[in-house]
Amino acid sequence: MEQLIAVIDALPEYLKYVYPGYISIYLYMFFKAKTVSESKGILLKSVVISYLYVTAIDQLSIDSQLYENFWLILISVIFAYIAYLFTKSDCTRVVLDTMNVQTAFYENEMDALLGDDSGAWLCVYIKDENLVYEGWLHYDEMETSRKYISLTNYRKYMLDEDGFPKKQYIEEHDNDHEEEVLIFWDEIKRIEKRKTI
Repeated sequence: MEQLIAVIDALPEYLKYVYPGYISIYLYMFFKAKTVSESKGILLKSVVISYLYVTAIDQLSIDSQLYENFWLILISVIFAYIAYLFTKSDCTRVVLDTMNVQTAFYENEMDALLGDDSGAWLCVYIKDENLVYEGWLHYDEMETSRKYISLTNYRKYMLDEDGFPKKQYIEEHDNDHEEEVLIFWDEIKRIEKRKTI
């Protein structure tokens, strides 16, 4: 029983080497509208990040465990937000280009296509059919096994033999935001992002 009490008493001391890093990772992914994949890698990253935070907090010589936890949580939130802003910043791109570093912060194809334009006008060509959907991107889900996108205010039309849109739309919902179409990733042949006024 004494050993169990000793373990319970020591638990907060060990947890501070896990939870601050996990909070930072979770919030960073939340800001990017992504989910955290639960794995041993995430645990290891959490421990490393937490260790850095704890080492920085130790320099402040805080005696109270309450204040120490407060500062750890605050640092976790601030650094997650700073990391998110870093990936979105034009200055980061300029610095990386200046250093001749060719990298991107995109998680998937849709992120690469859209950049910061999350509500873009897209033309979506369907595989094995001359069918096209055109509309405003409402939502994209690229993390599940069944990936999909949805369009609102969309048009649906067929292509003629030369690859041009046939004159009459099959469906036209330009002025109806309530109308929405869900298109599964496996059905898509090509997506074009169109410039809008």
